[in-house]
This record gives sequence, structure tokens and C-alpha cells, in this order.
Amino acid sequence: MAGHGDTYVRSRAFSGIKLASLTMVTGAPEEVAAIGVRALRDAVAVRSRRTAGELRELHRLAAPHERLTEVAELRHRIVEVVSGA
Repeated sequence: MAGHGDTYVRSRAFSGIKLASLTMVTGAPEEVAAIGVRALRDAVAVRSRRTAGELRELHRLAAPHERLTEVAELRHRIVEVVSGA
């Protein structure tokens, strides 16, 4: 993500979402909130179907960890971004 400057927002958003998903799967959900929030900021600017699909996958992967406040807030924000709110 760090290598993608402002001219590569789409790549940065996609990389951030994939990193958040991988981090969620490997059992570090508490780390995902910070990664996911940045990816969501970039994803709002992108608005592609592929990005929305990856966000839906992150939302699904985060479900088992929703008891953590940060993860619950991330899931809520994903729904807002994907629905266009």
C-alpha cells in the first residue's frame, strides 16, 4: 500500500482491502480496523464493482469477529460504502 501514491488510488484501495482480508483470515482481527479504514477511504474515491466485491468479501470474513468494536464498526462502514451511503 505504501508504494501506491495518490495517482494510484485504485491500486492502493484494492491492496488495502486484500491486506485487510488476509489479516482477518490469519487471525489478527484487531489489526484489521486500521488497515480497513484506510482502504475504505480510498475505495470511496474509486467506486468499482471489483472493489465493491472485495469489500463484501472483507465484510463476510469479518463476521466471526464482530464482537470486537473495531471490527463491528468496520463492517458497518463497509455496508455504507458498498451501498453508496
